[in-house]
Amino acid sequence: MSTPLPSQEATPGRLAAVATGAGECCRCGEPTPPAKPGYPRKRLFCSNACRTQFWDAEHPRQKRLPLEPPTELVQRIGPTPEDVRKAKKPQTVKVLRMLQEGPKTTHDFLGAFIGRFGARIGELRQVGHTIRRKDLSGCSSVYMLVDEDGAETGGEG
Repeated sequence: MSTPLPSQEATPGRLAAVATGAGECCRCGEPTPPAKPGYPRKRLFCSNACRTQFWDAEHPRQKRLPLEPPTELVQRIGPTPEDVRKAKKPQTVKVLRMLQEGPKTTHDFLGAFIGRFGARIGELRQVGHTIRRKDLSGCSSVYMLVDEDGAETGGEG
């Protein structure tokens, strides 16, 4: 059999101290300080340190975890940020297909539920596509995909 923890030995004493009002600490047996005025409960522990140590002994799962880094390398789960950057996004492919059909306006992209189409066009430009932009008004533009020989792709929009 394992030896009982000091807190387990103190538990019956704690109950007896509460019942009889002996005024001894439930953990170490020292006298407890007097109760605060207006606070009817008697003190069970002589100090906060005794109360904390008693709680830690009664609840072993509450101990702090060691903060040392792991000795082994941790295997990543899922794609790395580099893999995500290289991946083709569905919205980017959708913008490319739309531009291959012909020139498209800002409203065409918004009508196709592509919210940040400017970012998708930027991604296509980074990959090597040439895309021209013509302003129609203060808040509308036309985007055109250009071939290597300088001709616009698709029909007139």
